[in-house]
Amino acid sequence: MSTFNCSYTPSPAQLTGCPAFNVSYAPDNKTAYAIIADKDMGGVGKCLANSGLVFNECVTKSKERRGKPSGAAKLGIAPLFVLVLAFLAATASAAVTCKQFDASDRSSWDWNAFTPNQRLGARIDCTNAGSACGGGPSSDAATFSAGWQVTNGTGVSVDAKLASVVALVGGSYAEQATSVPVEGLYVPRGQLGWLTAYTYAVAVGGTFRDCSDGAVYAGSALVPDGDRVVYRVVLGE
Repeated sequence: MSTFNCSYTPSPAQLTGCPAFNVSYAPDNKTAYAIIADKDMGGVGKCLANSGLVFNECVTKSKERRGKPSGAAKLGIAPLFVLVLAFLAATASAAVTCKQFDASDRSSWDWNAFTPNQRLGARIDCTNAGSACGGGPSSDAATFSAGWQVTNGTGVSVDAKLASVVALVGGSYAEQATSVPVEGLYVPRGQLGWLTAYTYAVAVGGTFRDCSDGAVYAGSALVPDGDRVVYRVVLGE
């Protein structure tokens, strides 16, 4: 049985009739952190919604949180590091191709990276509803793939093997991570919103060698963590 680590903004009112779950609070009592079994997500989410509360986000598995994407509370405003880690796809017309990636020392990798946010399903319109909307299993799945980024070259494609970098990272990091259907995430009444997902990731810095122009380029590989998919409701149009 898997679990979710969820956060929400608590209310002074006492919750009643909810399935049992463990909850702790931030020092300022402005954020509540709940550990919820997957089988109880729907019930807890509905119970919160009936009290006018909704989950801010839910993370699969119980692991230390290292932060979250700045600006991710609005669609269309991508996290800065996601912009920095924008992937360059290999194309037939690229002027330069590099075939080898040498990773830097593990201590220099960015373990606070994230994949871009992806929408799951259709927009939820709760503007004229009398209570929170949604809460059912997400209708779509998102796939998050590892990829390359060259930081000091334009028109450079990469023909190296991502599998070797993924193996170097190890653990639950993978070439691909996929979201699963999740219940219990609602849009507050009077709002429009989308259910979205992203994953924690590591940016493995290094250099690209064996390039067709004889040069060496700096860059990185972004590798998603398959065990830490984050689900959240993003409000707005």
